[in-house]
Amino acid sequence: MQDASGQTVVVTDDSWSAQTFYTAPLNDRSCLVDTDNVRDSSSCATEGSSDGTRRSAAFWQIPVNWMKAEFDDTAWPSAVTYTNDVVGVDNKKAYTNFTSVFDGANVDAEFIWSSNLVLMRKTIE
Repeated sequence: MQDASGQTVVVTDDSWSAQTFYTAPLNDRSCLVDTDNVRDSSSCATEGSSDGTRRSAAFWQIPVNWMKAEFDDTAWPSAVTYTNDVVGVDNKKAYTNFTSVFDGANVDAEFIWSSNLVLMRKTIE
C-alpha cells in the first residue's frame, strides 16, 4: 500500500494477522478443530460440495472493534503467504499491469490468506 506521495507504507506478508470467521461448505462440523485460536478445517471432507442442499457452514462472531488500531489481534494466527506461481497470476493483466506496485525491487508483496473467509489485520505505526 502506498501513501499519496507514492511511498510504500505496508506490504502483504506473513506479519499480517488472519483469523477465520466463516468456513463452508461442511459435510460434518465435527471435522473442525479450534485450538489456541487457530480455526482449522483442513481435515474436513470436500467431496460433493457442489450440492449445497446437504451442507452447512460454521460462523464465529466477528469482534465489534476489530478494525480499530487498539484491537488486540495477538492471539490471531499469522497470514499464510503464497507465491505468484502458486496463485497463478503471472499471466493475468490485472496483476501484471501493476507489478511495480506488487513486485518492486525494494517492495515485494506476497499473496496472503488463511482458511475460508477471514479478516486480515496489520497495524501500521
